[in-house]
Amino acid sequence: MGEILVLRQDRSKIAWTIVISLGFVGIGVWMFLEPEGSARYPPELVKVLGPLMGAFFLWNGLLGVRALLDPAELVLTPQGFEVKGWRPKSLVPWSDVEKFSVTSFGLSKLVICTLTPKADSRFRQRRRGLAFGPINKAGLIPPRLEQSPDYACHVLEDWRRTYG
Repeated sequence: MGEILVLRQDRSKIAWTIVISLGFVGIGVWMFLEPEGSARYPPELVKVLGPLMGAFFLWNGLLGVRALLDPAELVLTPQGFEVKGWRPKSLVPWSDVEKFSVTSFGLSKLVICTLTPKADSRFRQRRRGLAFGPINKAGLIPPRLEQSPDYACHVLEDWRRTYG
């Protein structure tokens, strides 16, 4: 069969995402209920922004609960890598990967997968033109792995060089 390595999402990191999201949902509700509490912005604006913020973080929290129930796994095989879990992705052959790198996105670090130009055009066609650059390619690699992004990137690069 061959060598297989599985990198899993860290449930504790997912749980913290849910807790933080719920905190921001609470702030959104508070903004809606007490719009005059802000001296900086007009109450009408605060009353609109509060529910929008609350809805955004509620959605983020619900996605976190889903990820907590079924965490993603990044499965590395000699043929390529694939993501298994709630939103599985098809196998990406090592020959389609140009490199892996780490980038910062806010306070988070993400592993970015740079595809070869030919593979990138196939990826964009599959997404029907909805791919807007590297953030969607970052979606190929699940966030909040048990390993640090730097270590995961190192492992992915080693596998790419060995089998690509």
